[in-house]
Amino acid sequence: MRVHLSERIADTDPAQLGLFVAGIAERLMDLHEALPDEEQIPSILEQRPLLAAVWSAACGEPTAHVAVCHALARVYLSDFLTPPPDAGRRFDHAGRAVYYSAQLYLHLLPQFAIWVSNAAIEFAGWSASIGEAEPVAATAQERQRQHGDLDLIAEYVPVLRELRAGDSPGATRRLVAELKPRLIRATGR
Repeated sequence: MRVHLSERIADTDPAQLGLFVAGIAERLMDLHEALPDEEQIPSILEQRPLLAAVWSAACGEPTAHVAVCHALARVYLSDFLTPPPDAGRRFDHAGRAVYYSAQLYLHLLPQFAIWVSNAAIEFAGWSASIGEAEPVAATAQERQRQHGDLDLIAEYVPVLRELRAGDSPGATRRLVAELKPRLIRATGR
């Protein structure tokens, strides 16, 4: 029997979680950017630089900390945290995922990764409910995908160790070239 997803996330190393949340946030941001222009929310689109900084941090870029802090400051000053009353929460899954991904990087608390995971699961159910799909099946599929993402990231633990030790300048390039495309792919591995 497989461990509950939130328990598994809570027991996962923060370096692995950084890649996990960046992948989820990227998938949700790509879906948000694919919406018709009139349905896109500017304060979420403005988080693209924060997502890029989160990816840099997750992949071990030494200057990423400053980039994350600066980009997060722009989010704090935007309308994202204080949306207009008529905005609702209809498409904020991508924004929440990016925001909590940055918080995970800064604070190393697994709860932020659980919130990113939940944003993707909620989005899967929500998008299925407005379409022709079954929400329960869609959320189960998203959970299964996230378990698969964690399995995939676990294969890169030696690369993450190289990053921590500073032993391999090629480790960042390897994560970006090999792992990132597999984490953000719409389906499959």
